[in-house]
Amino acid sequence: MEMNFFWLALGLAVLGYFIGDGLKNFSKPQRKSKYPSAPKIELKGTTYYPYHQFVDWLSSNEIYKV
Repeated sequence: MEMNFFWLALGLAVLGYFIGDGLKNFSKPQRKSKYPSAPKIELKGTTYYPYHQFVDWLSSNEIYKV
């Protein structure tokens, strides 16, 4: 029974590590610098990506243009 709690605790610790590692990049998305031609709207310093236009852009060949 004690080994089960050990593996559960270890799994939760690893899960927390990976979630925390992913949240480090949450405030600075890489789409801005990597794909400057992505459809976006900027209002008061905040960048918004319209969902349908962004999905259409992803499915087109424009994403591969440099």
